[in-house]
Amino acid sequence: GACKVMADGEEVSMIYSGQFLGEIGVLYGAERIADVRAVGDTELLVLNREDLRLALDMFPGLYGELKRVAEMRVEQFNEKDVWGKDKANVDLGAGSMSEFRNFLQSMAEAVKASLKEQ
Repeated sequence: GACKVMADGEEVSMIYSGQFLGEIGVLYGAERIADVRAVGDTELLVLNREDLRLALDMFPGLYGELKRVAEMRVEQFNEKDVWGKDKANVDLGAGSMSEFRNFLQSMAEAVKASLKEQ
């Protein structure tokens, strides 16, 4: 699935499969800077603050990568003229962020499989 990123009632970007959102609020305890709406069927994995703390312990370097993304998104929000359809997406490449995403995808698949068995 995909999600529209809305600021001041205007679509400013899209977030696609495999991406994440909400890091600004979780990292900084700040209010959200944009609203996000699902476009069609979308599956989301929700992590609470405690889940993220555990992940930060498990994946060294993850905090720095999340902070970099949060700062980039805040900067883009403050300069709305640079927003674009894919500006909210992040190149996860290699590193802690990619490892964490792969871990979450494996966990989500395991949960789905266990739910099907019930």
